[in-house]
Amino acid sequence: MSNIYVISGFLGSGKTEIIKYILTNYLNPEDSIVLNNELTNTSIDTDYLSTTKSKVMEVNNGCFCCDYKEKFNEAIDELSNRYKAKNIILETSGVDLLSNTALDLKKFKNLKSKLITVINISNFESLLENYGVFYIDQLKNAEYLLLVQTDKDKNNMDDVIEVLTLMNKSAKIITNPFEENSLNEIFVDGNINSLIEEEHSKHSCNPNIPLLYTDFIHIERVDFKNTLSRDFIKSIDKFFFDLNQDYLIDLPRCKGIIELEDKNYIFDYIPGKIKLTQTNKNGNYLNVVCSALEKNKVINFFEKSFYC
Repeated sequence: MSNIYVISGFLGSGKTEIIKYILTNYLNPEDSIVLNNELTNTSIDTDYLSTTKSKVMEVNNGCFCCDYKEKFNEAIDELSNRYKAKNIILETSGVDLLSNTALDLKKFKNLKSKLITVINISNFESLLENYGVFYIDQLKNAEYLLLVQTDKDKNNMDDVIEVLTLMNKSAKIITNPFEENSLNEIFVDGNINSLIEEEHSKHSCNPNIPLLYTDFIHIERVDFKNTLSRDFIKSIDKFFFDLNQDYLIDLPRCKGIIELEDKNYIFDYIPGKIKLTQTNKNGNYLNVVCSALEKNKVINFFEKSFYC
């Protein structure tokens, strides 16, 4: 019998950080496998999570809940039966329908599961307004709602909790997931008490939502021909900031590996923040996930650049 923890949450919510914290503080990494679902054709999270000594497997270039249903089922079956993994952590794509994932998991009688959604309260209202169908589905179908960035936006936290309580009365809301013992109820000893079919019977699984993430979101891979400069990194930051101001949408999300001043860095951008981490991996590209409304502006910005 395997435990599966589904970590959902919109793009840039902090899912990977939460998973690393779980593997470091709650689960035995050697008994755990992470299945990472990435919208783009490459993932930069594998190295980051591999530092926990947990095995990380990737399914890239699409979403489990709509693009890769068959591959998802095969992967879960292989992890639980062939690898005999005690704990499976599924990191969703960020634009998944959690109800669909819950429905797919009901096919596996040898799994026990928990559905968890990570919420960055700083952009909660914006995501609710602009990506309602996907975001509400992630919120309504979770058993646990983990709120992050609460220390930086305490004034907004009460309002977010009020909305979440009305939306999902049965979910447990955790406002301090990085505090010691705050996740004991979910992860102590890696045990899950209730069987998967019992857990999901109360959730509003709806596999017939007639929308796909591609109706709202555009993915653009940008390959650079030249080593980047610090000034260009600043211009990317300003461009994304201005884009969000123009459309009032908390995208884009941007990841990749870049060459900067003769060194390689993992580039990770969420609205308002660029994180650069030195790496031994080679590459000079970015995967930009943006609103479909922003598509042409994003393409034009990079096409005009000296570096492309």
